[in-house]
Amino acid sequence: MDEEQTIRRIAIWFIGILVAFKLWTVLLIVIYASTWETVQFLLANHVLWFAVGAALVSGPALFWVRLLRLRARRRELIRSEWEVEDSHKLYR
Repeated sequence: MDEEQTIRRIAIWFIGILVAFKLWTVLLIVIYASTWETVQFLLANHVLWFAVGAALVSGPALFWVRLLRLRARRRELIRSEWEVEDSHKLYR
């Protein structure tokens, strides 16, 4: 494994641990201090986290949606290329 992959793996683990700790802390706060004011306060303070999470997830999600659409289009084109049953009726 080269140095760049090692650094990337360390960064992913570090960010993952930070996010997991943040979620665990919020969950414990909501469980043990579950009033509507607490929930509203936590939501207000985590709007930026939600926005960053949505931005990080939207890129790969859009990529996979586009990839699935392209694969479906490719299957359709291959099927239409090999479907010759109707085309010979045009020349009779």
